[in-house]
Amino acid sequence: MKQIAIIILLLNFIKTNSQNRNIQLPNGYGFEIIDNDKSLNPILSIYITKNNEVTFEDIDLPFEKLGDTIFKYFYKQPNHLYLDVKGYIYVDKTASYEKIENLKQKLTKGNLYNIVYLTEASEKIFKGIYYRLHSTSFQKNENIKEDELVVEIPYSSFIEEEIIDNLYSLNFKKVKKLLKNSKYSYVKVIDANKIIIDNKMYSIENRDLIINFLNNKDFILIETNKKITYDTYIKNLSILYEALKNKKSLFPFIEISSDLKSILEKEKITF
Repeated sequence: MKQIAIIILLLNFIKTNSQNRNIQLPNGYGFEIIDNDKSLNPILSIYITKNNEVTFEDIDLPFEKLGDTIFKYFYKQPNHLYLDVKGYIYVDKTASYEKIENLKQKLTKGNLYNIVYLTEASEKIFKGIYYRLHSTSFQKNENIKEDELVVEIPYSSFIEEEIIDNLYSLNFKKVKKLLKNSKYSYVKVIDANKIIIDNKMYSIENRDLIINFLNNKDFILIETNKKITYDTYIKNLSILYEALKNKKSLFPFIEISSDLKSILEKEKITF
């Protein structure tokens, strides 16, 4: 028991020192979740500084090794806590979204799916946006024809999970069938001032209008401009999350990765 207490104290020490790591967290933009997690559930901390220096649990390491390191650390946890492992993400607000997308790929490679994008961290209170990741890995096929993409994926009880599985298996015909019976929107996060929802452009300042429009959706497909900053991404995400925060969807956000976007554009496939 004493050993567990020491570990928790060490984690709390690590988490409260982002200000000493050359990291300025993004703003919360009016929507934050206060996370006073005093349980024994494992919390893993990942830091990326302004200079792209990466730290995982007080260990400095190359970005390329982050996924494998998380994977090894993850499976040192007791089996009954696997689903409760949470990642606290401390990234400087000036980082590009391209860096964030690469980070998400490393996290899912390490089997870390439940994260909090931190917007404030103090000794007692952590604020941020909860986010559930999913894998965006797939086998590329340079000769894709939509009529040929009919490989069946075993049925999932969550339609979002089935959509993700088929999406990243490049079974676009199946994805379209699933989406026909779904309440969703296709969202393009483009910059700090505008957002495109179902091919219609909205001003980010019209926060209430966007929230009201998305409020009756079960999930969204989200495509993000990789050139925007992390701060701009969080600004947009805070609005989208507020619209979907009470949904019971397993994945309220289905990511369209940059690689997948390239394939969709090449094949002229839209959802």
